[in-house]
Amino acid sequence: MVRFDSNQKIMKIFKLPHLVLMVLTACVISCSGEDGEQGLQGITGENGINCWDLDGDGEGDLGSEDINNDGKVNVLDCMGMVGDVGENGANCWDLDGDGEGNLELEDINGDGKVDALDCRGADGNDIEVFDDFTDYGSITVDLEGTRPDGVPFEDNLELELVGTLSSNEIRDFQGNGYDQIISIIRYLPLGNNGSEDVRAGFSLFTQNLGENPQAIRSARFNIRHYIFGNDNKYFVLDASFNLFDLNGNNNEQDGTEVGTSNVEVTDVVYDDATQRLSFSYSFIGAAANNSSNHDLNVSGTVDVVLFERIT
Repeated sequence: MVRFDSNQKIMKIFKLPHLVLMVLTACVISCSGEDGEQGLQGITGENGINCWDLDGDGEGDLGSEDINNDGKVNVLDCMGMVGDVGENGANCWDLDGDGEGNLELEDINGDGKVDALDCRGADGNDIEVFDDFTDYGSITVDLEGTRPDGVPFEDNLELELVGTLSSNEIRDFQGNGYDQIISIIRYLPLGNNGSEDVRAGFSLFTQNLGENPQAIRSARFNIRHYIFGNDNKYFVLDASFNLFDLNGNNNEQDGTEVGTSNVEVTDVVYDDATQRLSFSYSFIGAAANNSSNHDLNVSGTVDVVLFERIT
């Protein structure tokens, strides 16, 4: 007779969950463990086919693979044969493209020959060149001040209309208390050229110029100049001074720095027929508004012909 041991059955039932838990734990540990060591490098593959190896046998065949016929089979054969030389292009003077020189048609410069000189075309018409710009007036500037190193200096300039960067422009513009805007810029004349590094000028807002009464309602003066001393030292004078604005103020636009004092603009004359404007000016420019870092005495004259741009 077979006897059933209930205690043994119960023990087996309790062992089964423990076995399952051990299997799951082993899986988790093995799945989340560190990577294994890197495997061995694989076998190197076969060499590819060279560009010149047309039959893919790995051997150079002079008969079929020496494309450039230089007695060798190498990468130069991958370039292929040189193409045929193209036809010669037409000469620049050959207007009809027949390859022949035609004096009547193609001797453009009239020298009795047909050659490359005819490609330059005929000379243009003469134009009038103004060699002397003194008729358009000038600005004089007298300077007296102190260099940044404390040494006093004096200098005098006369600036004429030179180059395209100068300006003598007047234009109508209706504003609050003014009806014209004038821009006068002059560069230091050096022969037939102007130096862009030395300049001075005015921006003016005017009212009823040439009439009675007339007024310069706003004036601003700008200058850039090299001041050289007898001690072989120099500095670049950069300055911008607001002589007075439309409200009669002589301070800078933000109202925090005094720009000028002792301002005088006198002898204002404008001829509407010739558009010639002249006046005298003088003022003291504040140290804060120029690169000398000292007060600067400025005076001079303006005598210029103004131009009105056609728009």
